[in-house]
Amino acid sequence: MLDGVRKIGRVVARHPEVGWYSLLAVLIMGPMLLRGYVLTLDMVFTPKLPAPAAVSNTYLFEWLLHLLNFVVSGEVVGKAVIFIILLLCGLGAYRLIDTESVWPKAFAGLFYTINPFTYERWMAGQYLVLFGYALLPFLVKALVGLYSRPNRIGAFRVVLWYTAIALVSVHILVMAALLGIIMFFVYLLAQSPTKHYYQRMFTAAGMVLSGVLLLNSYWLAGIASGHSPIIHTIDGIGSGDFSAFNTAYNPHAGLFFNVVSLYGFWLEPFHRYAMPNHNLFIWYGGFALLGMLVVLGLWQQWQRRSLVAVSLGIAGLIGLVMALGVNSPVFGGFTSWIITHVPLMKGFR
Repeated sequence: MLDGVRKIGRVVARHPEVGWYSLLAVLIMGPMLLRGYVLTLDMVFTPKLPAPAAVSNTYLFEWLLHLLNFVVSGEVVGKAVIFIILLLCGLGAYRLIDTESVWPKAFAGLFYTINPFTYERWMAGQYLVLFGYALLPFLVKALVGLYSRPNRIGAFRVVLWYTAIALVSVHILVMAALLGIIMFFVYLLAQSPTKHYYQRMFTAAGMVLSGVLLLNSYWLAGIASGHSPIIHTIDGIGSGDFSAFNTAYNPHAGLFFNVVSLYGFWLEPFHRYAMPNHNLFIWYGGFALLGMLVVLGLWQQWQRRSLVAVSLGIAGLIGLVMALGVNSPVFGGFTSWIITHVPLMKGFR
């Protein structure tokens, strides 16, 4: 046992961020670590975790939880999942930031873990969405490596990260696919038009696409044939769902500011949990501080000619337009058309 503790100590010594964000996860969980189940809207880990009844993207993940349940209780499994998600959020953002100073990296990990978006999803128990969210920075880092130097090993890493995201959240998978396409063209257009680089990029993209389709064919086949539970769920979504799950409007800040400050979740009007933005002074003050940090970061990235920043900026603008929802006075009609006419987009409601 002492040898195991020493090994963990050596890992933490080499990678102190593991210790930092493990401690952060423990502090966030707090009383949840005591005996009892953590039960929220969509997160219900019962004493017995059943095997999946149908094949969907989460099929293997649900089997993993089912098998773990033979070793430990559902209570332990649920809390372990929460801890891992919190830890990965911090580690992923920390390691994505490419700076010599540790402070920007540490703050990125902290803010990526604790923000209005993650808070509201935890309150709603959307742990699968948050799991995919936690894996996203690792995918971005792998994409940067692949697009900077296209090769087979880099393509293999990207395939594994896409597949890991697919195991937990098809919503985040779609977003990650869009981000991968944006980064592909940004990196492609930023390079001098050399045939060698272009050829390697398209070869790597083909390998990634083929690998992701192959590893996920067991559940993608159901979507293609129309027999997947994902398709059945999407087919059942109608105009009533668009209204019920519409982006929330804040009476003090309106729609746009509510969304750009990472609020706007559909549960907000029901007041089922405490809202950090009820204190307008803290809300506006915190947003102003973060806004200055964002501007400073954009300026530094512009000076560095960062292709990652350009890619994330484009993806962020697209995400903002879609997040404003169908009631946006400017983009609402466009968003409504996308949801109605683009296949599978109804699943985002």
